[in-house]
Formats: sequence, structure tokens, C-alpha cells
Amino acid sequence: MVAGHYIDGDYNVVRGVDEIHGATTGWLRPIPRQITNLRERNISREQGLGSSMDAIFRGGKTTLIRFSGSTEILDAARPSYVIENVKQSCKNKDSVGYAYFFFDGMSAQSKLAAHESLIRSLIMQFSDRLDGIHPALADLYDAEDKGRHQPLISSLEDTLLEIIKSFSSAYIIIDALDECAEQRRVLNWIQSITLQTSSSLHLLITSRPEPDIENSLRSLRNTRGINLTDQQASEDIYNYINARLSEVDGWTEYQKELVRAALSRGANGVFRWVALQFDELLAERCLSTWELKQRLASLPKGLDAAYMKIIKQSPRPADVIRFLQWIVFGQQEFTARELAEVALINFGNGGDTLPFCDSSRRYSSPDDVLRACSGLLVKSEYRGTIRLAHFSVKEFLLSTTIPLVTTHSIRADECLSHSVIAQSCIAYLLQFDKSESITIADIRSFPLAIYASKQCVFHVESARGRDMNPTLERLIEHLVALDPSYALANWIRLRSSSERQDKTISFESDLELENFGLPLYYASTIGLTPLVDYLINRGASIDALGGKWGTALEAASAEGHLKTCQLLLGHGADINAAGGKYGTALQTASYKDELEICELLLEQGANVNIMGGYYGTALQAASSKGRLEICQLLLKHGADLDAAGGEYGAALQAASYEGQLEICQLLLEQGADTNVGGGRYGPALQVASMWGRLDICQLMFEHGADLDAVGGEYGTALQAAAAGGHLSTCQLLLEQGAQVNVSGRKYGTALQTASYEGQLEICQLLIEHGADVNASGEKYGAALWAASHGGHLEISQLLLKHGADVNAAEGEYGTALQAASYAGQLEICQLLVEQGADVNAAGGYYGVALQAASLRGHFDICRLLLDQGADVNATGGRHGTSPNAVRLLRPEDCAWKGQAGGEYGTALQASSYLGRHETCRLLLEHGANVNTTGGKYGTALLAALHSRSGRGHDEICQLLLEHGADVNATGEEYGTALQAALCWGRLKICQLLLEQGADVNAKGGKYGTVLNAARVRPPEYSYRKSAATIQKMVQLLKRHGAVESVAPAQPDEDCRRYN
Repeated sequence: MVAGHYIDGDYNVVRGVDEIHGATTGWLRPIPRQITNLRERNISREQGLGSSMDAIFRGGKTTLIRFSGSTEILDAARPSYVIENVKQSCKNKDSVGYAYFFFDGMSAQSKLAAHESLIRSLIMQFSDRLDGIHPALADLYDAEDKGRHQPLISSLEDTLLEIIKSFSSAYIIIDALDECAEQRRVLNWIQSITLQTSSSLHLLITSRPEPDIENSLRSLRNTRGINLTDQQASEDIYNYINARLSEVDGWTEYQKELVRAALSRGANGVFRWVALQFDELLAERCLSTWELKQRLASLPKGLDAAYMKIIKQSPRPADVIRFLQWIVFGQQEFTARELAEVALINFGNGGDTLPFCDSSRRYSSPDDVLRACSGLLVKSEYRGTIRLAHFSVKEFLLSTTIPLVTTHSIRADECLSHSVIAQSCIAYLLQFDKSESITIADIRSFPLAIYASKQCVFHVESARGRDMNPTLERLIEHLVALDPSYALANWIRLRSSSERQDKTISFESDLELENFGLPLYYASTIGLTPLVDYLINRGASIDALGGKWGTALEAASAEGHLKTCQLLLGHGADINAAGGKYGTALQTASYKDELEICELLLEQGANVNIMGGYYGTALQAASSKGRLEICQLLLKHGADLDAAGGEYGAALQAASYEGQLEICQLLLEQGADTNVGGGRYGPALQVASMWGRLDICQLMFEHGADLDAVGGEYGTALQAAAAGGHLSTCQLLLEQGAQVNVSGRKYGTALQTASYEGQLEICQLLIEHGADVNASGEKYGAALWAASHGGHLEISQLLLKHGADVNAAEGEYGTALQAASYAGQLEICQLLVEQGADVNAAGGYYGVALQAASLRGHFDICRLLLDQGADVNATGGRHGTSPNAVRLLRPEDCAWKGQAGGEYGTALQASSYLGRHETCRLLLEHGANVNTTGGKYGTALLAALHSRSGRGHDEICQLLLEHGADVNATGEEYGTALQAALCWGRLKICQLLLEQGADVNAKGGKYGTVLNAARVRPPEYSYRKSAATIQKMVQLLKRHGAVESVAPAQPDEDCRRYN
């Protein structure tokens, strides 16, 4: 840590904290902010027990305090009050850290129930208390390729430990440990971290008294356990009842006493039960004391009975249960609008009728969901989504048999719930059975469409813990019928849709049935083996191509459906058929780490060395993803170690790219050639160097890698390391004897590469090792040119200090000054001029420096160059006839490449064409010749008129005319300025030109006369030249004396076609 910055060990450069903090925050992807749950879980109560907890926690030397009790009792002791007090006490103490976490098991998809979420959240919270980024977190980020990979949980735990040790005292508050889905992992972590932090760490943990938790925490040293009894809870409940009664108007004191006595008597220490009864009593007021007594006498016995009463009183109890199933087992948080759509699914009364979408069942308002489920569901105040009102609702749902009618009851276990959700999703999707059933324009009218399309397969899979529900199976058969249908096509299109940043939805393809895979493909993707068998027996083409994976066999292999693969192979599926992104089924299974399927395919005769797909062979696919067992299996079956193909080349290169050290060791032990070329980055050493993988580089040295081999995008390994900014890797390569001046591919030498990429320390290292500062390159020129173009001031200074030739004319733009002028690098231009750069040096793609700067509208650079004596009327480069420019020109430019002045001619012509008004004024003030002819368009006035955008060019025309532009000068393509203005529909300019004396009967150009130019409508500009505009222009011309030509010139072919 250095003054709010951290030093990156590989780059050895100082980088800003904000940059690194933003990167690590996004990389760790912490769960939603805990403050939201802190507020939502803090039920109304009087301070009392919470205050005593705070005093115990902050007052003693205890390492760990554990509070245990029933869920209802713990409701009275949520540590939110403690948290607020701890935060206040730590507010001005930089050496004291704190963090808190609430486990939340109320929904299946909740990240708040995972051990890893706890660790990630604690890391980010403690990091926020530090001044800068802790070195341990920075090291972890670097070790995972600057966030390209996610760290192991053990690495996260080690990082958290180091961060905690940097505080003199650290407080961690963990609520509802019993709701954690990975209790054993959390308990093991607690045991480990308390042993390693001595007395500096203080933990407060609340939990129900589960044996595993109690026994594990009780064994720790410096632990204090507090069992919250019913008596303590009863006192808090009594205070809670009094607080609620004090807010009630309309009840007499006698009636309040009746309520107080009944609720206190029936509570049994359960806060939640009291709150529900209060809400019900207040929602429907009794009209008399007698009626109040009757209500109080019939209060439900216990919390489950209270929940059962809510469901039975609902006019649509089945809807209530389904809402609860969706909230508990859905894979996202739902809004009221989304959840209300669930009610549209009509499950009927059994029989042969399948569930279907019935719009007549839609609720009048989405908020009716909350009214139907009052006491069971609530809306999150801060997120706006619907959640369970309490963890006990989930327990009730999963443990209770709920009677729906006199002859029917339901027990909503996990498999059944997923089956109900899956049926609802498919029934919802089956409504889109026409081509225009759902479009981008109306997709928001179907709030569940995206969720149903993307998650129905998950719910089908999750429902298969038992035999497939017959109704669900029949629904799937309807969706995945033998022939493609619009319902199937719409499902696939919705499933592959994406949400843009502006929250709009985009589809990947148009709705054409032939663009979608066949039903067999999608049945195989889901792994519905009976349906696959059914479709094959009905004549489905087993090897038909379509969809993301290609064939049905590849789809089943990718998704890990072994039985489906066996069935397809048993029916004669082509085992080596290639399609989709990864090639054959074996290549796909190798990439996806499906070992059993790879074994099956190889036993059935799959070609282990077939080439194709993104990675090439199966071995390359497995190597890139670190699939060790699969690599061993493939090698056992004769995989070619050095087969080259795909994105990375051979398997060794693929493994090096992804940093798979263990795979690299295996391949080398089996005889892989370290110097095999091919792929985007060349041999394995270049690949590893590009990503700064020191361990793999060292391994390659030990196995004979050629240090100076040229290949791939960057050339040598040293150039690749320089391009990636890996200082340590460059040092290692040089120590091993890499040649510093070898010229490579993209940039030239390593010094040119580092200069272009802005790697100052690497440039210093290379110069110290004898790098030639004036070595030339084809596209990017010498190192000074590369640094100047990129705006790297310190590197430019370094190169000049070591003898760089300031006027070397190489590369795409000529000299370094020309390159910096084009790129808009003002400070670099100033430096180069101070060092003696020739401001009038010609050559390069964009001519002299003034032309290059004018072309891009860099006003300050133009002024600097003119002040330093730049020739305001010079021509050259793409805008002239230098040899380098001619060599770089496209074939279509040949018509003008030999003209004096090139495409735009002088700096003034270039600025006029591109609409650089201020630059034009500056050039004219410095003596630019307004009537110099040349270039593709002729004079500056003609250049301004040739621009088809018209933005800002009218003012430039006015400026040029004020400085004496020849209004009747002619150009090759359109003739005079008036003809060009007429052609492009510039009525205002036409009037100006006529006022300045333009010849209304001038002949020439591609359309002959001015009247012809007025009447044509270039197709690419027709929207700016309406029939009314043409009529106005013709009338204007005739008022100024235009005469129809006896033999008017014909418009060119494009205009004839359009007109």
C-alpha cells in the first residue's frame, strides 16, 4: 500500500485505487447489499433484548457469542440494533473493522444461503473500511489473470483472513446460521478463522438450537452461549402487544385488555403468530364486544393453523399455494405483475384436459396477489419484488398437507412444486402458437414469457426426482411436437433473447421455422429420453442439424444426458457428425466436462482426432478448460498431441492460453512439441507469455521452447509479453536469453510493442538490454512513432533521451509528429517540435502533419504547427502522391491517387470536406490559398459541397466565399460548386452561390447542366431531396436565367434506376 495506491507486482507500476477497486468489486460480484435485508428483517419491537445483546458483544473480551432459540424468539433478537451501534462505535476508528451477513433460506435461488456469498460479502465490506485496496485482494485479483477467472473458495477465505488481520479489532455479525444451505462449510470456516485471529476477531451468531451448530460452536475457545428462553420472548411479546394497542383507536380499554390477554395466552413465545392475529383483527373490525370475544375465542392454535386459515379463507386457495411454490422454488425474485400471471394457468379438474393459459383468470390488479396472500407474502420495500413474509412460511409449505377441497389435498414438496412450475411455464409458452403471438413490440405484455422460456427446462429437470408427471410429459409433447411449430419457434427465440442496457429485449433471429432446430434436437437438449424415443419412432431425422449444439447427439452430450445419448446411438445416430460451435459430440462433451459421455462415445467408435469446431480437436477443447481426466482418456485412445487447428492451435497452446498448468505438464510428459505453431498467438511459449503465466513459461523452457520463434499475432514470446504488459515475464525471457531486437508480426520489435501499448517499465527494461530505439516497422514505424501515436509522453521522452530519430519517416502516418498530429496528441507534438521535428516533413498516409491534424479537426495542434512554420498549402500523403501513400491505397482510389494533392488536396480542402469550421478559419488566417486546385474534389469550396452529411458545411461555404473562393471553379465529378450543391439538394447554398455570381448555365460534370443536376436524386441521398425541393431549385434557377439544354446529359445508371 502506497499513499492510496497499490503497486502491481507484475506491471511494477502504480495504479489508481478507484480503477482497481471498481475492477475487484465487479469481479467478486457481491450479493445484493445487506442493508436491504437489515431493514426488512428488523420487525417493529421495543428495545430491550437487543440493547443487552449490544452491551454483551461490545463490552467483553469474548471471541464468539452465540444466541440460540426458536425462529420466533430470534425474531425478537435480530441483531440490527447491535449492527447500528457497532457501526457508530467504529465510525471514526480506522483500525476497527466490521461486517454483517444475513443468511436467508426463504427461496431456492437465494445467494444469501451460500457460504461463498458470506465470504465474498465480508471481503467487500471489510475492504470498504480500508484506505485503498488491501495487498492480499490485489494479489488475488492478479493471480486470477486480472479477474479473468473466478477464485477458489479457499483463496477467498485466505484473502479474507489477511484483510481481517490488518485491523486491530474486527466484528462479524452472522444472523440465522440455521438458514444457511452449507452449514458445515461455514462452521469449519468459523473454527479455522477463530484459531488464526487470536482475540482480535469478535463474532456474534444467531441460530436456532440445531445440534450440529450448537456442538460445533460450543467447542470453540472464548465462547459465550446465550439461550433465549420463552420467558424472555414472552416479555418482549407483551411489550410488543402494548405498543400495537397504543396505536389502535376505536377500542375501549376493556376491549384492549381482552385482546392483550388472548394474544399473550395464545402466543407461546411466537412473535409471528401475534403479528398475524393483530393484522387480522385490525383488517376486519368487530362491531361489538360480544363479536370480539367470539373472534378471540376462535383464534388459530399455533402458527401452522394461522397459515392454514389464511389459505382456507382465500376464494382461490390453489392460486395461493402456487404463488408460494413459485416464490420458494422459482429461480429469480418476482414482481407482483410477474407473479399474477401464474393465476392465468387453468389446471382444470383433472381428466384429459391439459393446463392452459386462460386470460379470464387474470386478476384485476397485480397487487391482488398480496391481498390473496396477506400474511404469507409481502412486497420488498427496497427491491419492489415479492418475498415470503417469514421463513416459517416455507417450513409450513413443505411440511404440511394442505386441504384444498373436501376431497382433495396437497403436500407441496420440492419435486411436486417444480412440476407445477414447469407445467405453468409450458402452458404459458403454448399460448404463443402463431407467428405474431409475441413480438418485440408487445413482449412486455407477457411478464412471464422470458422467465418461462429460460427456466422451464430447469424446472422439468428438477421435477424428475420421481417418475415424470404424466400431465407434464403430455405438455412437453405438445410443445416439442414432431414438426416445428410456432409455439416451439417462439419458445426457442424467447430462450435465446437478451436484455439490452436500456432494458429492451432483442431476439437473435427472425421467426422463420426453417431457422430453428427440429423438435428431436430440443427434446435431446432437455434430456427427455421417453420423448426422444417417441419422436424417433415417429420418423424424426436423427442427424438433422439445427440449434446451438448442432445435432441431437451433440445437444444431449453437451447437457450431460447419458441415457439420451445411449438411446440416440442405439438408433444409429452418426457419432462423428459435426455441427454447432464445438464440432462433434466428442468435442462438445470434452469441452463440457462430461466424462461418462466421452467414455461412451469413444467406446462406440468416435474419432478422437477429428478436426473442427472452435477449439479444433477434442483434446484441444478439453485442454483449454482444464479437463484432466478427459485429457487422460483421450490420450489413452490415441489423441494426436500436436494436431493444430481451432482458435489456439495445438492442445498445448490451448492449455497455455487458459493457464492450465496441470494439463500442460501432462501433455509435455506425453511428448507434446513446445514449438508447434498455429493458432492466433503462435507456439505455447508465446501464448503463455501473452498472459504472463510465469509457471507455464518456465515449464516450456525446461522442455526446449524456442525463445525467439516468430509466430502468432505478436511475433516472439518477448513481444507477446510486452504486448500483455507483463514485466516479470519479460525479465524471465531476457534472463533465458531472448533476443531483444527480433522483429515480429503486429508491431515489430518488443520495444515497438511496449511503446505502442504504453508499457514504460518494459521499455526501460528493453533499452537496458540493448533494444534498438530506431528499429523500423512496416505499419507502426519505429518505437518513437508507436509511442507518439498512442500518446505515451513518458515513453516518448525516454526514447528521445536514448537517441530516437525524431524525423524518421516510417509507418502508416510518416514521422512521429505526423502520427501524433493525426491522433490528437498535443503534448507529444509539443515535445517533438521542441526536439527538432520537421513540421513540413512529407510522406505517410495522411501527408504532412498539418494535413493529418486538419483531417481530424485537432485545432490546437494545427495552431501549434502553424506557429512553428508549417506550410499551410502543402500537399502529400493520401492527400497527395507520396510513394507510401500510393502503396497503401485501395484499388477504388486509383482514379485519384496520381492527382496533385491526393484525395482532399491541401489541409484547407481536407478541413472543408470534413466540416472543420474552426480549423478552416485558422488556416485561412494563416494564408491558406482558398482557390488551390487538386485532390479528388478540386477546390476547398467544392470539397465542402461534396460532403453528403451537410453538417456544419454551409458555414464553411460562406467562410470560403468571404475569403474569395472562385464560385465558378470546376471539378471533375460534378462540375461547378452550383452543380454540386444542386445535386445534393442544398437549396440555401444554391441561393448563396447565385448571389455570388455562379454561372447558371455552366456545363460540365457528370450531369451536364445545372438544371440536370437539380433534377437528379442520388439514391443514397434521396431522403434529403424531395420532389418539392427539386421544384424549388428548378424555379430558382429559371428565375436566374437558366436555359434548358438542347441535348441534356443523361444521369448515371444509379440515378436512372432510382428516378
